[in-house]
Amino acid sequence: MIEIDFVQEPVKLRVDMNKFTMQDALDLQAAMDKSGKTDHEMIDALSPMIERLCGQPLVTLPLEAAVELLSALQQRMNGGATPAGN
Repeated sequence: MIEIDFVQEPVKLRVDMNKFTMQDALDLQAAMDKSGKTDHEMIDALSPMIERLCGQPLVTLPLEAAVELLSALQQRMNGGATPAGN
């Protein structure tokens, strides 16, 4: 018998928003507009920015953390709203 126990440890990311530039905002917006882009192209476009902002490569982040981080950056960019819990 095989028993699999899925766990989800908390993930804490520090994002230095002082490093978030206007070019980053444009790149984020362009990457999130998926028309004609593969997921790999989107990840390749955003990886340098994410690593600069939080010191960790995008591809090494847990999937849910990466999705939430990108969503939070879009929210900040689009309305200044901060994600819940910050």
